[in-house]
This record gives sequence, structure tokens and C-alpha cells, in this order.
Amino acid sequence: MAVAVALSVLAVAPAAALQSEEGQCVPLPVVDDRCESWQVVHDPVADVDEPYQQPSAMVTSTSADLIAVAGYGAQDLFDTQGQAHSAWRILGIDPDTGEVRWLSRPGLTDAYSRPLGIQIAEDGTSVLVAGYRASAFGQTDALMVVMSLDAATGEVRWSTTVDGGRAEARSTDARGWFVAEADGSVLVLGTHRQPPPAVAQGLVVVRLDADTGDPTAVRTIPGVIPTGTSVPAGLAVSDDGDHAVVGATVDGVGTYDLDMLAVGLDLADGGLDVTWSHAWDGVGAHAPDRVQGMAADPVDGLVVLTGISSNDVDGSPFDVDYATATIAYDMETGARRWLSREMLAERVAMPAGVAVDDGRVVVVGSRSVDGTGQGYALGLDATDGSTSWVSPVDTPDRDREFTTAVAINGDHVAVTGGSSSSVAATVMPNRATISDTLTVALSASDGSRRWTARHNSTDIGDDAGRAVTVTPAGDVHVLSQVTRNVDMDENFYDLAVLGYLAADAPPVTPDRLGQL
Repeated sequence: MAVAVALSVLAVAPAAALQSEEGQCVPLPVVDDRCESWQVVHDPVADVDEPYQQPSAMVTSTSADLIAVAGYGAQDLFDTQGQAHSAWRILGIDPDTGEVRWLSRPGLTDAYSRPLGIQIAEDGTSVLVAGYRASAFGQTDALMVVMSLDAATGEVRWSTTVDGGRAEARSTDARGWFVAEADGSVLVLGTHRQPPPAVAQGLVVVRLDADTGDPTAVRTIPGVIPTGTSVPAGLAVSDDGDHAVVGATVDGVGTYDLDMLAVGLDLADGGLDVTWSHAWDGVGAHAPDRVQGMAADPVDGLVVLTGISSNDVDGSPFDVDYATATIAYDMETGARRWLSREMLAERVAMPAGVAVDDGRVVVVGSRSVDGTGQGYALGLDATDGSTSWVSPVDTPDRDREFTTAVAINGDHVAVTGGSSSSVAATVMPNRATISDTLTVALSASDGSRRWTARHNSTDIGDDAGRAVTVTPAGDVHVLSQVTRNVDMDENFYDLAVLGYLAADAPPVTPDRLGQL
């Protein structure tokens, strides 16, 4: 079923190898309220073999006083021959100063590998990472890899390769997407190639011993149809550690049918027994209903999925309106607590993520408004799903904003994404998607905006936030992809982390409130 393997190489860089850079940000009146308190750009220029540094996931832990970031370095992002190699990059960063405490570069023997999910253990001692390794780009011989790193040093405690529940390990195409901790165990939600004659991608959950990395249970999760493809959307564990919920988009029975799947697992006695399963088909049209994000409030036993939901029963899936659909389930019983469907645009409002905390749910996404692109944040009551507020996420001098992620902690909401302008297409036709990383802070109670910040790595670069966290004090941390330009036609991508500390935030005055 699985085998534990040792790392061939481990390199942990000292903090001096990567330091916070001095920012060049200048706030613009009315448009941008503030600059980042610190920024770290992982840009190993000397490493000519891997000029592309891509972000994957980020998590912040107050117990560990640490930001943990997963990414990878790649030789070539657009290699059509499948020969380019890539390798994991795991960073530990001080959340107050931006100092890079350690950089771990696990030496996987395969040519192509990526981390996809990251978590910090509740006691703050370990960083858990899940991903995959393969012989080359585009190959279907990937194997799931799970690692535990020392949160203080970045040293790998154990590394385990999992075959995805099939004996013929090198043909499973298994990948780890999300990782969580549960009562002395590590849980990983991933995908695996289903056995012949099916060739579709299925779901698999793996349970490992948190101390040794030894796999203790593997459970494949069925979709709606046996030959359908499943795409993971999230993994959550209840506060008592007895239950877990898996979220995914799965193929339905119709030609273009996609359903929003939620599955409950019983974790008692070291198991992974399926206790409930719901595949939501929207308005019952067998049309696309796709999960775009999942979040949970373990204390309240609530799990929430959000995504797009077709409004058209009879029309083509390429000519329909899509609502933003959010569904809440009880983590233990699977009982549906509520359903919200909101039309937040004339045609399509595309959700990108969801967060839940302290009785509030916030969904973020992007929509078209009067021919321009605009981000949005939707506030819902976690008890009944009723709409509390809707706030635009945009800036007055741009007309192409989008969101990618959201975090909530108490009354603090942080949203990240990108901000660009259609003017770029006129000035530089081959650079029509030039964007800056956009970060917005909102109040969870009423959606009012507290501050706005944009980060621009280069004048002609494509930057965008990929993940965001917020602390109880309101400190915001953003994982971003930034661009290092060689010329107008060739760019290299870097991984960046931006810190926006509450202590550095501008004061909220009546004049500023009138400008927002």
C-alpha cells in the first residue's frame, strides 16, 4: 500500500541567505492606504537551473510564531517536451519581521515534484507538507509525498511516499493536495488514477502516524459515477478530532454535469470510514456546479463549500447565468444547515474562496460589472446563511480587479488577488494582463473597508496574491507570485511573502472613511 522513504538530500539555508528587502512602495492618496510592513522575495538568481519560483500554499500559526510557505523552483514552466525539472521549496518566516528563519530544499530523486498543501501542527512543533513527485512534467507516474519538518529549523523529520491505494505504485498518478492534523495522525486528501478501464482521477484520503509518517489507513472516495473525474477542494477536521470532511468537484451524470461533493469520515479507532456523502446538483439541471473553495469552523462543527451554480435548466452550459452557491453542512452528521444562492452579477460571478469564523462566513470572487472586472466579498450569517453584506473589492483607478483568497479572524477579514487595467492592452498590446498584487482589509461585521494595498514588483510584471492569512490582532500576510522581467517578452517568476502589520496600519478617520 505504501512505503516510507528517506530523503536523499536536505539543505536548510541559514536566515542570512534570504533577508527581507527594502520596499519601494509609495501610497497613492485615496487609492492605496498603506504599504507593506515588510516583504520577502525568494529569488535565487544564482540558481540558473531553476529561474522560476512558484508559490503553492501558506499557513500562519500563532502557537509556532511562524509563517510556513510551500512552493517550488522550476527549470521551465512551458517545456512541451516534459524534460524540465522542478523541486520543492519550504520556507519558515518570522511573521513580525519577515526574517527568513530557514529554507528547506528536500532533495527528491524524481525530476519533477511539487508541494500543494501545507499545515502547522497545533502544538507548533511541526510543519506538515503534502505534494507529489514524478519522473517528468506531464507524466502519469506521480507518487504522493508527505513530509513533516521541524518548525524551528526546517529539518525534515520524516518523508513518506504513498502509492494512492494501488499496488502498481508507479502507475497510480497519486498527488497530495490538502493536509490536516487529527489526534496524533496526519490526514492527506489527494488524487489517484483509477484502475483500468477507467482513466479518470479519483479521490483518496491517507492517514499517517504523526510521529513516524507510517501510513495507517487509505480510503478511496467514490464520486457520482464510477468513471468520473474528481478535483479536491478541501479537507477539514472537527474540533474533537473524531470527524473529517472532504470537499471536491465531481463529474455528474450529464454531458456537462459537475456536482459539489461533500463526504464525512469517521476517524474513531484510527479509521477512515465514510459516514455520509452529498453530491449537490444545483437546480437539478445536470449542469456545471463547481466547488471553488471550502472552509470549516471546527468548534461549531460547521463546514462550508462555495462555488458556481448554473441557473439554466435547458440551455447550453456555455450560454447560461451562474450564481454564487454556498452550502453549509454539519461535520458529524452531514445534515445540511443551509444553502445560499446569490446572483452577484448579470451573468457570472466566479467565487474564488471562502472563510468562516465566529458565526460569520465570507465568500470572495470576481464578476463583470458594466464591462469591467471587479472583485467582490459576500458576508453570510453562519447560523442560517442569510446575506449580511456585499462589498466590492476594487480600486478607483483600475478596471480589472479579481480576488483569489480570503481569511477571517474575529472581525478581521483579509482578501487578496490582483489589480490591473485595460489601458495596458492599449499601451503594450502583448502585455494585456499586467497586474499588481491587491490586498484589502474589511470588517467582518459589516464589510466596510479598512485599508487597501497594492504591491508592484516591476512596472511591466504580472503579480497576484495566491493565499492570505490574518491573525487575531489583524496582521495580514500574503503569499504572492511576482515577476522579474528580463525584457518585454521574457519573464521569470518569483515567490514573495508580504507582511501588513496592524501596528503599521493608517488610522481610520472620518476623512478617510469618506474616501473609501
